[in-house]
Amino acid sequence: MSILEICDNGDVLSVLRIVNIVLTIIRIVVPITLMVSLMINYVGAVKNNDADALAKANKLAVVRTVAAVLVFLIPTFVHTIVNIADPGNRTYFSCINDATPENISAAYRLMTEKYIDIARESLKKSDYQIALNSLTKVKGEADRAALEKELEELKTYVDIRERIYALSKSFDKDEYKKIREAIDAIADTEMKERLTQILKEALGSKGSLAQYDMDPNSELYRNLKNFDGKTLKSVLEQNNSSVEKLDAAIKAAVEEVGAGTREAPVAAAMTLIETLANYGYRINYDWGGKWYHLGVDGNFGKKITPQYCDSHPNPDRCKTRLIWKGFDCSGFVNWALIQGAQDENYKRQYTEDSGAIPLAGKTTAICDVGDVVVNDDHITLVAGHDDAKKSYIIAESSGGGVKLSYYNYNNSAYYCRHIKYSN
Repeated sequence: MSILEICDNGDVLSVLRIVNIVLTIIRIVVPITLMVSLMINYVGAVKNNDADALAKANKLAVVRTVAAVLVFLIPTFVHTIVNIADPGNRTYFSCINDATPENISAAYRLMTEKYIDIARESLKKSDYQIALNSLTKVKGEADRAALEKELEELKTYVDIRERIYALSKSFDKDEYKKIREAIDAIADTEMKERLTQILKEALGSKGSLAQYDMDPNSELYRNLKNFDGKTLKSVLEQNNSSVEKLDAAIKAAVEEVGAGTREAPVAAAMTLIETLANYGYRINYDWGGKWYHLGVDGNFGKKITPQYCDSHPNPDRCKTRLIWKGFDCSGFVNWALIQGAQDENYKRQYTEDSGAIPLAGKTTAICDVGDVVVNDDHITLVAGHDDAKKSYIIAESSGGGVKLSYYNYNNSAYYCRHIKYSN
């Protein structure tokens, strides 16, 4: 640290002010004390007419005069030494001269501003505390008020960061939602983006998907109705929404977790499932139902011609129950993957080493979020894990419609296949 930087430090200036006062006192008091002592010796010698005492006083006069001069010239000696060590450098003396109450207060203000900048950059509680401690040394009321306002705002950001890292150690969905709400309420766009990024990095896929209710047994998903004659478009409009708004919500959910990531198709699937569940509905299962486009089809739920039922394994069941436009199992999974890639030309690809890995006998998850659990008759999307239940959380379209289900980690009827993702 240079001398100039030291002289910008309020604590250093305070010490230098004390040193300067002490030196000034020494420069004045010591010579005066020496001269007074010398005068007392002379007065005593003259009064007692003591030649020896007078001679001794004369000798002391020389010594004490030299000592008084030397003490008085201490700053000059220091100046000379500094010039020899670093010719032309006068910052030390500028520092001594700047050690006034006004400049000390200004230095503390600048120090506090610097510490606030450091804390704003790191958002660490320790750095914030340093800035707060520095504020106590700022004397000007106006300066203190302005800095207190900055620190009060900064404390909000620091607290959110602390809550994020606490959440990463012990995840709680309600706390996650509260943190998201706190971040959304921040007016500073740059700080909002920083905290959002910190949240994503700290929590990973658990955080990016935590906004959704992913418990298949949740009250939200009970007693849902299929459209059966209504359409997705009409249901949305009855709830003050629209196909366009739902499309935008799905796209936003994908962009938030990152298009091309394994969380992206899950975010798209959950946005669709949860949005409709909040209205009391779910999309019908439709044997052969596909939708290879971005967004949704407003005609989901519309009654369709049952001619294709002739090729269904159970034509009678198909003609009486599966005649409403929607998704079949592969149609839904492919739709979710297309949304996750934000590419209508996306084709499902498996990793080279995945094969079809049996779930039978497994006690832990071998499929990641975004992978598929399959057999010869059915395909589903892995939306999450519930280790307490030793089960995958599955997003699927089956006989009950598009929904969430639990599949045991050791479900002997299914296999895991790993999906290849670009990000």
